[in-house]
Amino acid sequence: MEAGWYPDPIGRYDHRYFNGSAWTADVSLRGDRLVDALGIGPSAPVVAPTVGNGQATAALVLGVVGAGLGILFVLFFVAFPLGVLALIFGIVGLRRSRISGTGRPQAITGIVLGPIAIALSIVGLAVLWNDLADAVHQIQLGTPATGYHVDFTGCRLDGTSAVADGRLTNSGSGGRSFRLRVSFLPPGSSEPLATGATTVGPIAKGASNPFVLTTELSSVPVGAIRCTVQSVVVVD
Repeated sequence: MEAGWYPDPIGRYDHRYFNGSAWTADVSLRGDRLVDALGIGPSAPVVAPTVGNGQATAALVLGVVGAGLGILFVLFFVAFPLGVLALIFGIVGLRRSRISGTGRPQAITGIVLGPIAIALSIVGLAVLWNDLADAVHQIQLGTPATGYHVDFTGCRLDGTSAVADGRLTNSGSGGRSFRLRVSFLPPGSSEPLATGATTVGPIAKGASNPFVLTTELSSVPVGAIRCTVQSVVVVD
């Protein structure tokens, strides 16, 4: 470093002279030139260095990103760990803010957004789980059928059983078998008493097959019952 006036390295005065090899006793304070041996004599207040709070900043960033990704649902697996980290860094940053005096708002924001990101990730997992469950259930049931027609020729009570008679017509392409699910409804109500299922077919294209479906009832209504198609799927 070249000789010259520089900010006082120990903070006692405004400037101190460096002779090219060592600091000297020549100092200046508010424009006045003084003489002070290093470390001796009256000193100006030494300003303590500012203590940073990187944990609070990290909590803020992690919380904002985690909550943002959690809203997308499909990225719930990223939002969850970010939310956990935001909460942890927020707690650490809040404690550090008591010492450093900085970062308290950022730490609190991380503490708030962290659980939100975690909650959103759980919602995303639940949505995905339901979609997977529906897909598996649909695979187990079969492919939703198109190109068919169901005609009921009878819907009656037989003791404690409900019986549906009818024909299922295949108006689609090729021979197929169908899984027919029927709901039995009491008089004047849309709430089924019971549901039953039967396999009809294989049925050639343009042909129809009869079916008889019988289901035990837990309670027998008074009056005539009604039959409705709940679902029809292709099983092969």
